[in-house]
Amino acid sequence: MKTYILNANQKPSEETLKRLSELKDEDIVYDDDCPELTPKMEQALSRAVAEGKEGQELCYDDDPFYSEENQQYIKKLIEQLESGQGKIHDLIDGD
Repeated sequence: MKTYILNANQKPSEETLKRLSELKDEDIVYDDDCPELTPKMEQALSRAVAEGKEGQELCYDDDPFYSEENQQYIKKLIEQLESGQGKIHDLIDGD
């Protein structure tokens, strides 16, 4: 097994590109160090790439805070606060 590590903004060498091209049709072997991505992990990774957030911590668990619906709600609240529509108040206990 061979591991390739690239630092940020580092371009792969011609040798690395050639070897990766040769390996593109090979089967991937998953193990504890390289587990297969779950659909939620793939979605989080795709979202991070689309938003230019590579290298940041990804969240892909079942926490409803990270649901698409809640994230849209939070974005709306932030827009309201930034436009001066928010009010300062003490913390509200949810229990």
